[in-house]
Amino acid sequence: MNQLFTVPPYSPDFLRKAEAYSVLDEICQALELTDTQFDAARTSYEAVAAWLSTAVDPVLHWIDVYAHGSAGLGTTVRPLEREDFDVDLICKVLRFGAERSPAELKRVVGERLKQNARYASMLEEKKRCWRLNYAREYHLDISPTISNPACGNGGELVP
Repeated sequence: MNQLFTVPPYSPDFLRKAEAYSVLDEICQALELTDTQFDAARTSYEAVAAWLSTAVDPVLHWIDVYAHGSAGLGTTVRPLEREDFDVDLICKVLRFGAERSPAELKRVVGERLKQNARYASMLEEKKRCWRLNYAREYHLDISPTISNPACGNGGELVP
């Protein structure tokens, strides 16, 4: 026996909620980094990682640079008061002992960035990181870290 299946009618309340979710989704998509913008930021931070790792200072030969925070989670949104996106990076320095000063680690990374004419012109020192400002597109906040020997879960220490 053939039966005709029909879609149950949706309540007006359900339709209003669906429309609201649709509008919110469109707003969120407009605020997110596009794939092209994210690829440009990734290319930039991979170039920075390559530059850092080819330093004369052997401390920087063993580093791991990766996206952190909203960029690492894929939830980066355009800030309300700035035109550029914030891309947070970790620069984990694997051969820098915990007995050395966090300020020294930050100084080593900053000195290497200053050796590159392009990066030097974009560089801004922050409290815990170095910022590279890519004009009106995004900025990379590079936080030097080391392994936390007291953490069994791979934690890191930040200056």
